[in-house]
Amino acid sequence: MVPRGTKFCPKELRKSCWNLMDIHLHQHILIPNKNEMQESSKKIWTNAVYEMYQFCLQYNLPWLWSYMWREWYSDSRWYLWMRAGCDSKISILKTTMFVEAHWKVLKRDFLYKFFRPRLDLVIYIINKKVIVHQKRKFDQIMMGRKKPDWKSAFKSEWKLLAKRQLGTEQYITNAHNWVCGCRYFLTSRFFLCKHLIKQKGEVELNFFDVVTRNNSYPFILESNELTKSSSQIFWKIDSLDNNTNEHKECEELYNQLITTTENILQILKEQKATGNLKWAKSVKKNFYSIIKMQEEIKSYQRLQKMPLTWKGHTHNTRYLR
Repeated sequence: MVPRGTKFCPKELRKSCWNLMDIHLHQHILIPNKNEMQESSKKIWTNAVYEMYQFCLQYNLPWLWSYMWREWYSDSRWYLWMRAGCDSKISILKTTMFVEAHWKVLKRDFLYKFFRPRLDLVIYIINKKVIVHQKRKFDQIMMGRKKPDWKSAFKSEWKLLAKRQLGTEQYITNAHNWVCGCRYFLTSRFFLCKHLIKQKGEVELNFFDVVTRNNSYPFILESNELTKSSSQIFWKIDSLDNNTNEHKECEELYNQLITTTENILQILKEQKATGNLKWAKSVKKNFYSIIKMQEEIKSYQRLQKMPLTWKGHTHNTRYLR
């Protein structure tokens, strides 16, 4: 416990401390350190420990160092958060942000009417609504009707960096492996920097449609092979989910709806031939919901961008394919 009155980390040093940790977080054996390649993951960890220790020693912050060593930089902790903990690959995702985003969607879009819902209700909503929604979104991406969210941000950052001028400082820059030793590349979400973009030169219009990120050399790929393999996995999972009972239930339900519709259509044609206006007016209200369904489906099919959540759907378009 820190004694009262002790400065754990003064406010003016917090940004410097975080910047140092940010560098340690992103360092990896596959990314060069300015003008030389990293030696090993253990060497990266050793240098990071030394740099943080020197920082705390320089500003006389023993309690900060005690905390950093115990919770972050010890030999049993560092590989849990530093990229160097895995020396063969670099994850394109950071920490647990995607897990947190998943729970945010679940709570705000599907469980917003419930406070502390029962576990069986949560499981039901995940199976019957959330998974269906995510599969449909993936389907839209596979068919080319929608692009992954990260590609628009990737394109914007690429164009912004392409406008910047190169400085005089030199770094190890390899466009083939798509790696650079500058600080911007080290902390970039998309493995981008102005040095690589300048070395790459002008790109074609379809470049941003086929570009993918990789967790090893090269970090940026111009290929749709990953998309094809993901599509095959998706359809394989989809086929496994559709068991015999569900298929039988689907057939019976559609046959019933089609038979009923055909019978009503035959009755309408017969009454039209007799000129029975009064009957038509009396049953017209029964068709209001069908007319509404038709209008909503046509409007939905004309959309150029599909809704991202259930809030953009009605019960007539929610599961429409």
